Amino acid sequence: MINHKHKFLYTHYPKCAGTCVRKYLIENYRDGVDEEIEKIQYRHCSLKKTLDRLNFLGIDQREYYKFSFCRNPWELCVSYYFFMSHKMPKHLESKNKPQNKITNFCMNNSFEDFVYSDFCFSSFDNIYMYEGDFLIDFVIRQEHLQEDFNQLCKHIDTNAVKLSYINTTNHLPYVEYYNTKTRSVIEDKFHKEIEKFKYKYK
Repeated sequence: MINHKHKFLYTHYPKCAGTCVRKYLIENYRDGVDEEIEKIQYRHCSLKKTLDRLNFLGIDQREYYKFSFCRNPWELCVSYYFFMSHKMPKHLESKNKPQNKITNFCMNNSFEDFVYSDFCFSSFDNIYMYEGDFLIDFVIRQEHLQEDFNQLCKHIDTNAVKLSYINTTNHLPYVEYYNTKTRSVIEDKFHKEIEKFKYKYK
């Protein structure tokens, strides 16, 4: 999302509780939203696409406050798998839409299969990086979402509200789904997030 009136943009890392923040911004800051970016890929548009849009409009990206989200990668992957195997299929069915490749895969394969598959991948470069540089000003950590959201509200000059989680999934603690090998696979695939945000397997 880009908002030209309030001078902010954000990139939405999947399954990091960003949907509830987006809902608040859409409801309260619709005025000024860049509709061209919304048409391209309204939820998970890359930082490159958003900044390329500013460049196209002749706007200096430094004028905009850029924020995003992060989450423990081991936990994120469990949440993503259960979302795609349980919630997304029902959503697509309710919309009379066919199951896509990833929902089909997750519905018919184990979490371990998912970890080893190409469907399990890091979005670090897509969400945070532009031409080799990390350009996000503030990252909201899913593990203390409300606290970080309150801090964000100060930057974009709005009153903080209590957030409601959206698109949550039901599953056991993430450590219940890993073995030594799959834990290592996630560590390798998501090494950039783990190093940048100091995440550990607990």
